[in-house]
Amino acid sequence: MKNFFIVFLFLLKLLLLFNSCNSQVSSGELYNDDLIDTIYSDGQDNYHFKVNYFPTSTNSSYTGEKFISLEKGTFIKTSRLAQSCTLIGASVDIEDCDLFGSSGGGSTTKSVIIPPHRTLTIAGSIKNIPILIVQGHLLLDPNYNVTLSFYKMQITSTGIFESTPNQGVNHTIIVEKVSQTSYGWDKEEIPSILSLGGNVTIRGFDSSSTWTGFNVENKTTFIRSFPFSNNLPIIKLYGYKNVNGFDQYIGLDTYFTGYLKSTNSDKYAYSPTANIDMYSQKHAIGNILVHPWNKNVWIKGIGSCSMVFTGSSTVNIQNSVILDFGHTTSSPLNSNNIIPKNIQNRYPITLYHNKKFVKIENNCFLPALFTREPQKSSTPRSFIGAIRSFGNIIGNSFILSESNINGNINSMSGISLLYGTEQFNISFNSFTSIYPDSSSNNPISSSRQYPDNIDYINGGIITTSPYSFYESNVFEGRFKGGAIQIIPLQSRSTIATLNSDILLGIYNGYEQSNLNDKVTNSIWNKVIFKDNVFFGESEVRPTYPMSLQPTIKINFLRGWYINQRPSVVLPFNEANIDYSYDSSVVANGLTQYAWYCLANIFSGKCNSVSIFNSDLSFTSSLFSPSFKCNYISIVDSKYKINLYEGDNSSTIFKRFTDQVYFSNVNGSKDSYDLFQLNKFTPFLYVSPNSSQAISQNNFTFSFLPTTLNMGIDLMIEAIVDEVYQNVSLTYKPYAPIQSMPIQLPPSTSSLYTVILSSSYIWPAPIVTEVGSYFASTYLLDNNANNFYLGIDLAPSDSNIPRKLSVNDKDWTRCDWIQSLNKCTTSGIFSLGSVDIPFGTGGQDEINMIKTYLGNDVTNGIPSVVNISLPGPHSYKFYLHSYNSDWTDSIINPIPLFSIKINGKYQEPITRAAPTYLQSKRYGPFYWNNINSTEQVLSIGWATDNIKYSIPLSGIEIYSNIQTPFSIPF
Repeated sequence: MKNFFIVFLFLLKLLLLFNSCNSQVSSGELYNDDLIDTIYSDGQDNYHFKVNYFPTSTNSSYTGEKFISLEKGTFIKTSRLAQSCTLIGASVDIEDCDLFGSSGGGSTTKSVIIPPHRTLTIAGSIKNIPILIVQGHLLLDPNYNVTLSFYKMQITSTGIFESTPNQGVNHTIIVEKVSQTSYGWDKEEIPSILSLGGNVTIRGFDSSSTWTGFNVENKTTFIRSFPFSNNLPIIKLYGYKNVNGFDQYIGLDTYFTGYLKSTNSDKYAYSPTANIDMYSQKHAIGNILVHPWNKNVWIKGIGSCSMVFTGSSTVNIQNSVILDFGHTTSSPLNSNNIIPKNIQNRYPITLYHNKKFVKIENNCFLPALFTREPQKSSTPRSFIGAIRSFGNIIGNSFILSESNINGNINSMSGISLLYGTEQFNISFNSFTSIYPDSSSNNPISSSRQYPDNIDYINGGIITTSPYSFYESNVFEGRFKGGAIQIIPLQSRSTIATLNSDILLGIYNGYEQSNLNDKVTNSIWNKVIFKDNVFFGESEVRPTYPMSLQPTIKINFLRGWYINQRPSVVLPFNEANIDYSYDSSVVANGLTQYAWYCLANIFSGKCNSVSIFNSDLSFTSSLFSPSFKCNYISIVDSKYKINLYEGDNSSTIFKRFTDQVYFSNVNGSKDSYDLFQLNKFTPFLYVSPNSSQAISQNNFTFSFLPTTLNMGIDLMIEAIVDEVYQNVSLTYKPYAPIQSMPIQLPPSTSSLYTVILSSSYIWPAPIVTEVGSYFASTYLLDNNANNFYLGIDLAPSDSNIPRKLSVNDKDWTRCDWIQSLNKCTTSGIFSLGSVDIPFGTGGQDEINMIKTYLGNDVTNGIPSVVNISLPGPHSYKFYLHSYNSDWTDSIINPIPLFSIKINGKYQEPITRAAPTYLQSKRYGPFYWNNINSTEQVLSIGWATDNIKYSIPLSGIEIYSNIQTPFSIPF
């Protein structure tokens, strides 16, 4: 009954979680905003709104945040709408409405208040209203062309601002520049549009996509599409492929989609259907086409301008264009009275502790240069900046560039999630970026302290949040700081001055502990970057130095990685990351025209790279020659491998790592210097299959080589554990299936890496190293099927040894056999504090799970078990782990960890206990003592993450020895 009740509670929590996915309002109370639009006075005729965003903050100096109220004050002359009013005409004036209650100082700065239950409808052009206070309803008539121009707008919790034009009608919203010399009330650079819990709907009529993915080679679209039109231009990158196979991005410009016959117009002509010379014409590249001119809502800025949404604001911005709009720049943040200021959280769209679900969909974000107009606004640090908010950012297009105004270089990014708990669906967006070559010698960096912790500005997505979804986004061009910048924030309790953070969106109802970095860091292991597409200088760049722990796993599911390479502005990245690619396509081009390229996805340093079920047959230089990591795993994948000078089939990966795991890797070796293959040439019909263990230490490889059409002979060799076999054969073109004997030497491991390699004899008799390549790991069944020894890793509760009954077998403890020189440990023993509510075993079995060995975090001593076992015999063993961090929360996984056997990583390199289990049995693992004397089996358990203790509870050993180890009792 107890077990049933626990399962019931677990299912109930899941049901509540899934139901919250449809909730439009987060019920997790971040803060109280009931009085968000209450006006307070400082006693000197200055007025402000005040919000306490962190009511549980441990920072005694935090008393809330203020926004200047423009409803009244020393510099404000206030008028109120006496009744609902409609203004119709080509040029209308707010004075045409019935206003009353003018009050304020001698300034001419006018603040027009739309009171609750009043509606101001604009059906024409109204310009240069200094201030609009929307407490009622501000409506841009959907049936009229409307231009609304103002300096500032503040929308209170009762206010509604609405722009939803019908087909054939255009709405233009212009934020004018506030002169600091004329308007002293804006010394704090108030947001241009501030919504304090208001309702804002800006939705254009045309819902067709603002962008499409376009395959230049075969003229097909991907991800999104829109109808081409000859009378409306598109925005795209242009350039060509250089001699090294790189997509050479020259610029970003506006083009008409029909060729124009005028010579003067050809510069701006582009035909999606025309044949392109991929190595000469400027439209050989440019796979993102952006089409903003069919949208009928345009939001424009002059000077420093921003939109800030906070409280319980309803934010619905769709099918619109945000043009030349910005305030916070990529310069170091500065909110002091130093000119020029650079106040944080003033983005074109700023989602600031917003408690309601946000919709930002199918919009186009543009710098000024693509409308052939001079820039009038500040260059935004990021088009969208989000802090503790949630919702949808879907289907938008972001054009990113750089400005150089009077020698001040500022670059821009697309979406920034800045606090670390944002929960957004960021999907189906496009990011197109370019920066001038001169920037390579002048990278832009901002201050290095939180919240200004973005090392290099100019990225598609900059995220500190592991709670968001990133799916089907497309990145193309040159991103100075990386297409996606991942920044796991450290010491969150200090940064946020909170011991925990309330989560939002689908995680509504949960809290994140900020007291231990291993929790917040480990949540990143669950994030999956799904079906995203990368072109060009568009690396994914985590900011997580090798010194940080635990290792974080970055997961890529499917997706295309086309000509992807790191930023040329930055040094190669070094991060303690396990990169995992599942079912991905890595290629030099979308189609087969680009067979050879020196583009490298992996440069710098990381912990490991794992590739599964992926197609790398259209790439050549996946790893840069200087790349280093601890482990590479390639499983069930096609791979076209690049040979560097001095490489051979046995040492291809030695320059990158000390340990490689292969399973069913079929491909070919290529070399720009030796001999470039012009097609993928894998072995065919390879057998035996490595998915099943082989029963003896010799077997026969059978295979069918593939040959070039030139009819070149092949020399074929076999390599076992980096040692060439004493057998090879010469293969004539079009010969039948071949066979080759393989002999497995004695080894302490039952896993053997076997490589089949062909080399082309070209020109005869010279043998070049390029050719077909197959690699896999074969398990030799060591017949270790008899239970031999079980060890409970726990401090003894008695000096008198006894038999422990675990899994219906007799176990012992390590220190009970230490006197026999059989078992030693390093690390620290612990006792689990969480009761185990399930299990059919007796007390010995439960004690085995709950008592464990782990890293000694305080003294920096890793958890290692050394067991002396007799030889010559074979062993197979299992490891039992206890999840000491077990809870039923989906946001509290334990860190990933690695297992080493006699210094070698075991596949897979990263493991974690399941979130909902308290214990797990790992294995089997294999080890052979090939000597006649006792040898030590050394098990390194989570030794890479010495900062954290991962429990190891017990070891269950099997052997080909007929009788179990005689345990003392």
